[in-house]
Amino acid sequence: MVSCAPFDPAIGQRVSEQVVVRAVDEHDADVNPRSSPVVEIEDSFLMAEGRQHRRLERAVHRTDLDVAQDWWDTDQGGSTVPIAEWVDHIAAEVQLSYAGHVVAEGTSPVVTGSWGALGRD
Repeated sequence: MVSCAPFDPAIGQRVSEQVVVRAVDEHDADVNPRSSPVVEIEDSFLMAEGRQHRRLERAVHRTDLDVAQDWWDTDQGGSTVPIAEWVDHIAAEVQLSYAGHVVAEGTSPVVTGSWGALGRD
């Protein structure tokens, strides 16, 4: 939700909105999650007085998400060796800009799940 006070100079102006969904390292595995974003969204809207509910959605291919918390292999001695950390904890970073200046930033709560090829969609 975006809220704008009466007489704000941004009213009627185009506001840029950038949303980046990333893996969050919850330090629950020996391997760090990938650092590249899961999805990046850029949009804009006209600012209006009062509250505006914003909702941005994008489809993400299931292979870009989690199939298991961690993927393990074994070494010659039979010990487990971590070889991958899937994107099982994600959060969205949101940034609003107006007239070339960042006017608001926020991060969503972390969402955790197994939603990839072997998870529940």
